[in-house]
Amino acid sequence: MIGLGIGVPLSRSLAGGSGTGPARPAAYRVVYEESLNGSPARWEVLSVRRPFESADLVYTTAGPPSPSDRPTSGSVSTEQRLYDVDASGLHDVGGRQPGPPSGDQDLAGQLPEMLHRGLASDRGSDRRVAGRSCHVYRFLEPPVGPVRHLGGPTEHDELCIDAAGLVLSETWTLDGRVVTQRSATSVSLAAVAIPPVSGASPTAGNASLVSPATDQRSFLAPPAPVPGYHAVPPVRFTLPDPLHPSSLTAASVVWTFVKGADVVTVEAGNERPGQLPWQPDDTVTEPVSLAGLGPARSAIRSDGAEIRVDLEGGSWVRVRGTMPASALADYANGLRLAAR
Repeated sequence: MIGLGIGVPLSRSLAGGSGTGPARPAAYRVVYEESLNGSPARWEVLSVRRPFESADLVYTTAGPPSPSDRPTSGSVSTEQRLYDVDASGLHDVGGRQPGPPSGDQDLAGQLPEMLHRGLASDRGSDRRVAGRSCHVYRFLEPPVGPVRHLGGPTEHDELCIDAAGLVLSETWTLDGRVVTQRSATSVSLAAVAIPPVSGASPTAGNASLVSPATDQRSFLAPPAPVPGYHAVPPVRFTLPDPLHPSSLTAASVVWTFVKGADVVTVEAGNERPGQLPWQPDDTVTEPVSLAGLGPARSAIRSDGAEIRVDLEGGSWVRVRGTMPASALADYANGLRLAAR
């Protein structure tokens, strides 16, 4: 882990590096004390085992939760499935594409590009939270998925982020009023435990499904591994139409490449004409020209960078990764359509 001293903004510490961002912890656990709209404090325990697993659990105990306490809400992610948590227990929601799990973020790695695109601003102040140094940045709202452009002074979310990319404190202001505050009370970078999912209630019959892509049939040629990464067996993702379960709303093949805590995925999918798995205005994007796939757009998400390719007619490709957008575009430049 790269240390960050008081008075050294995280964006500056990244600027002089190799362009790959700070070292990402392989695992971490953060306990937050949180208040919402002035309600009694609650506790959030975020446990992440990169690159695929996490448990983001909320407790309403009077003090920091103990191992015997039951969460009242939250989620659990594994490599290929997502689970919901409520007071009655764990529930299988359905399959998910491999990638960063719920609650995990790649803010430190993406901050230079976020600042460049106006998705974040440097507040120029440092803090010390839970015994760790962090630097304050402003976003429009809590960054979950695509990161939106900054707004006016009455709507913003200020995060104190340490050099490992962990959020140590947050203050979200909406319509000029603070609606959420949370602060880390403890941080551990040691191995963390993820709750077992064997006892989860079964999923509904029309839930999304992930299965081995043994034949890899796709309009996209199987991509070469990212240099320095190893390949994970590809999977096929399908999403049934909730009104017509025998029909599919979307289907894709996902190739996954892993290096330690980092992950890159290539997904080639089909949906109904005019539909895409992203919104064109969900964040600031920049044009990219790919040698094999043509015009594309690069986007920044809270969990990494993304290259989006709309091939029209319902076909699309998206490449996601916990690396800078420029490096991800360089890799995506080598993707090719399958031979007819």
